[in-house]
Amino acid sequence: MKFSTALLLACGLFAGGTAAQVADVEQLPQLYIEAYRNGDADRIASLFAPDASFIPLLALPRLQGRDAIRAYYRRSITNSRSRNITPTNQLVQAYGDVVVRSADIRIDQELLDGRQVATLARVSFVYRREPQGWLIVHHHQSVQPATPAAAASAPVPRP
Repeated sequence: MKFSTALLLACGLFAGGTAAQVADVEQLPQLYIEAYRNGDADRIASLFAPDASFIPLLALPRLQGRDAIRAYYRRSITNSRSRNITPTNQLVQAYGDVVVRSADIRIDQELLDGRQVATLARVSFVYRREPQGWLIVHHHQSVQPATPAAAASAPVPRP
């Protein structure tokens, strides 16, 4: 599986904004992170299905379609000199030709003015196996709460 990732990268199957031919769903998170780190909005968009939906971290409406997703990442990437995503607490749930992956992430950015910004968020991706390979069909991001909600572990009071 590691060999196929290297082969995909070496062959440049992400050029031109066409759908990536990803044979193994396990490749997608790293390919997404590498493309984000490199500031390659076209490569990011190529990992999404043409009709994919995306709910971004920012206060924006849901984005629909690969072109809207590409435009979002182009704008987002131009606001920073460098960027990285570090996932933790990952959960993968496989349902045949559909896989759901969720994680906590830390987004580190060096902005154009030199400031360093770190954002803690939660993300989910829904992947679907298509004839041309695995694609992201939905992506959702939300800001991680400052502290875990105490109410989530507390017993629910009875009326």
